[in-house]
Amino acid sequence: MKKTIKSLLKIESGDIGIMMAIVSGVMIAGGVIDYFLYSGSTSETVVEVGIIMAIASYVLYELTFEGIGLGQIFNNSLAMGVTRKRLFPSYVILCIMKNTIGLLIIIVLGAAERFYCRRAFPDNVKEDVYMILFTGRGLFITISLMFLVSIIAVFVGALILRFGKKAFWPLWAVWMMVGLLPGRLGKMIDQDGEISNMLGKNVHMFLNADVFVPVWSIIFLALCGVFYLITYKVIIKKQSVTF
Repeated sequence: MKKTIKSLLKIESGDIGIMMAIVSGVMIAGGVIDYFLYSGSTSETVVEVGIIMAIASYVLYELTFEGIGLGQIFNNSLAMGVTRKRLFPSYVILCIMKNTIGLLIIIVLGAAERFYCRRAFPDNVKEDVYMILFTGRGLFITISLMFLVSIIAVFVGALILRFGKKAFWPLWAVWMMVGLLPGRLGKMIDQDGEISNMLGKNVHMFLNADVFVPVWSIIFLALCGVFYLITYKVIIKKQSVTF
């Protein structure tokens, strides 16, 4: 498996470089937006825009382009004699390694953005996104979601590889539901936002409860396991190699 991972790493080196450039560029752009957004502004709250933009853009990049990349790697690897059973776990490990690099870049550049915001806008109340996401239990959630995004990205790629264009519309529908449905339902259920406040309080209680880590660990492991097994079945049943 180590040999397979090294081979995949050589193939994916260009994609990893693009990912690093995109994340770094978005973080820098976020710092510029911070300057224009809060310089001379009467707003009392400063939010670290770069961190939010970098995470959102990276997740979008990973989920969107994984389908394209997986098909090419699948065909090339099988043509060179790599078995599906060895290719799949090796590729998942590679995705986790790649996403770990992306997360480390966001953490390092995010610390710089946090320092800049605190020095440039000392009189404003800070929404400390960095501390929420990258310290304590927040870091545990962030790392867990990074693993989950890696599995889901490979899952999306496997669906596109297995079903081709037929997989596009179901995936698009799920993406739209995830992006739009929660907000729509919140407005339909309660115009005054009381349910949203109640949900927020319950989430806050969950994050601060003593049972949080074991409960989240079980949920996280279950989700990763389900997506891994489904993706494995899809990859194994992909019998043909196309060029």
